[in-house]
Amino acid sequence: MRQINSSSIMFVLSLFLLTAMSFSIVSADVVIGACNSQSVCGISPPQSEFGFGAVEICGECYSCGVADGVCPEDFSDGTVRGNCANCVDPDCSVTISGRIHPVGKDAGIVDLELYAHYVSDPYNDYGDGPVATTGVNGAFRARIPSGNVVLVVKDDVWENELITRTFVRGTTYNNVDIEVKEGVCNSDCTGTFGDYCKKSCNGVNNCTYYDAYKDEPLILVPKDAGNEIPEPPEVLMTATEIASLCDYVKKGNKIYLSQDELYKYNYICCNQGTVKVKKDSILNTANILMDNIKDLRSTSIPVTLNGQVYNLVINVWSKK
Repeated sequence: MRQINSSSIMFVLSLFLLTAMSFSIVSADVVIGACNSQSVCGISPPQSEFGFGAVEICGECYSCGVADGVCPEDFSDGTVRGNCANCVDPDCSVTISGRIHPVGKDAGIVDLELYAHYVSDPYNDYGDGPVATTGVNGAFRARIPSGNVVLVVKDDVWENELITRTFVRGTTYNNVDIEVKEGVCNSDCTGTFGDYCKKSCNGVNNCTYYDAYKDEPLILVPKDAGNEIPEPPEVLMTATEIASLCDYVKKGNKIYLSQDELYKYNYICCNQGTVKVKKDSILNTANILMDNIKDLRSTSIPVTLNGQVYNLVINVWSKK
């Protein structure tokens, strides 16, 4: 009779538990949100109830936002389920299908590219490209991340309204229809629905992107007026670069420009200018972990402002 090594059996069973993700796994060895030694998408400790989750399996931590072959949403401790709704995890995905068609019309549009991004990360498209291209009668099928997702049609003619949709892991969505309108440009550089910025609107209908300066541009006075011409202010980013970075970004969202020893510089998309923030007013856990403090306690609360999810970080500590 052939003998089987028991350690080999344990290895196979362990591998099966980590790869068979089509069902929920509940075990005494599974603890949701117990990975207190690391942050998840800027949240520490991980908070599954707010969509920033992690799962501890037999002492090993598997976090949302990490390509480790494990989707925390597939696990439950019997009470709480892992939740990556606000922290993109490449191992968590759903299948969606539907049609893209003009508002009020049934006939779909062929060859439109559909993109997806997380609400918490509006500057980066999932997969660095379209998740689907429409076929006959505007039909599409795509594999996208689960969680709170925005679907965007990027086209020179057609636009859709940016709507946050929640896609639950393990569910198939067959009727995700998207309505589009022919694009126009507004004076604030937004498109048809006025909710996101478009690079192609630059120079159209009074939309103008400007260079971002370190300080306010100076009015140069001619030398013959008895005044010296001061040095022009430093350009942090050109108008062309800003238009590209703000393209299809929700109006009012900020893009990072640069920082120096005193200030951090951001730009509010859709022609609203540079934001100059004094660095000593920026407080986070990384700033305060110093030798002269003790008993640091940190928590965070997701808040929504202008349609964007931010993390309100609260730090409490005492001096040594």
